[in-house]
Amino acid sequence: MGLIYFIGGHQRSGTTFLRRLLSQNQQILEFNTDNSIINTEKKVLQFIKKSQIELSDIPKILQYDTFSKYPFEFKDFEFYFISNNSISYRDFFISCIKILLEKFPDKMLLFKTPGLEFYFLELFEISRSLNLTPKFIYSVRNPIDVHKSYKYSSFAWHGKNEPKDKLDSFVITWKNSLAEFLFAKEVLKSDLLLFRFDSFFDNREAQVKEIAAHLELNELNVDWELLKDKQQSSVISNPLAKLEDWEILMLQTLLKKEIIIFFGDSLESRWPRVEDYYSGLLQSIPSSVAISYFFDLVFKKLKRVFIK
Repeated sequence: MGLIYFIGGHQRSGTTFLRRLLSQNQQILEFNTDNSIINTEKKVLQFIKKSQIELSDIPKILQYDTFSKYPFEFKDFEFYFISNNSISYRDFFISCIKILLEKFPDKMLLFKTPGLEFYFLELFEISRSLNLTPKFIYSVRNPIDVHKSYKYSSFAWHGKNEPKDKLDSFVITWKNSLAEFLFAKEVLKSDLLLFRFDSFFDNREAQVKEIAAHLELNELNVDWELLKDKQQSSVISNPLAKLEDWEILMLQTLLKKEIIIFFGDSLESRWPRVEDYYSGLLQSIPSSVAISYFFDLVFKKLKRVFIK
């Protein structure tokens, strides 16, 4: 079985750092885009204004920003439409994987994008159907730095101070991302590695060995200078990028359980408490929409208290 890699995690949590680290390995083929072909189904179908993909749609899809960064050609897809007038996006994605495997038979494919954890279980099934062994990494970072980096991301991408005031939606997406990891961990077990960005540099050599072992690589030779990304790191180091005291207090309060579990002294000893917390919550509120609504209500109540 060949290997295929998937990296997920909340935005600004270290997924790009992991991609840059792994891409230094000559055996790994990765594409420098956060707009993965995995999670663009809705956008692509809206783009072609159809619910199924026809062969005549391929030229247009290949001009779409995400797909223009992949080495696809129209002729690559003709075979997959011989017996079908149209195919689903899922089948289209599978054909993309097959094409990449044919073009790069000696490489291990790496897909990375924030939010990919919501597709881990489906990707596991797809990979197995293609006779591939999938390995997953979930990157987590303390929510205070994540929100700060997200709020002031305009420094990194536009060089401007244009903060995003979306603390309520951030809390919801961060909790949902973490919950998705916990569910996936129950199924994927040792195939899913938790990467804690905050503690990486405490012992980076040991961390690199752990990642290499998880991905079944003999070794990972890292050029640390190449890992430096001025654009990505320009937010946290910017003196203008700072959170208000009430924002930090709200994050610490709303995400208290998660912060204790993922950033305490021992993740393993506290793990059952996390499972109990999420299983109880999701049994009482089965819909992801209801979960988001629930946290939104909590946020609004606390915001009134803290601002006063």
